[in-house]
Amino acid sequence: MPILIAFGKATDPDDLAAVRAQLAAMPTRRKQLVVLDEGRGVELLRETGSTKFSPLAGKVLDWVRSG
Repeated sequence: MPILIAFGKATDPDDLAAVRAQLAAMPTRRKQLVVLDEGRGVELLRETGSTKFSPLAGKVLDWVRSG
C-alpha cells in the first residue's frame, strides 16, 4: 500500500525521526515523507491565511491519481 506522510517543521524532531525510521522499515515500494515550513493537519492543504490549495494539496492529488 502506498504511503505519503506530511508534517510541519514545528513537529517534534524526535517524532520526525521516529516516522523516518518507521517509513524506512515499511515494506511498501511507494512511500514519501514531506516536511513543510508551517502548518499542521488539514492546514497543510491550504495556503496560509487563504482558502487556496497549497502545493502539498496538488502533490496529494497527483499521488492519488498516479495510484
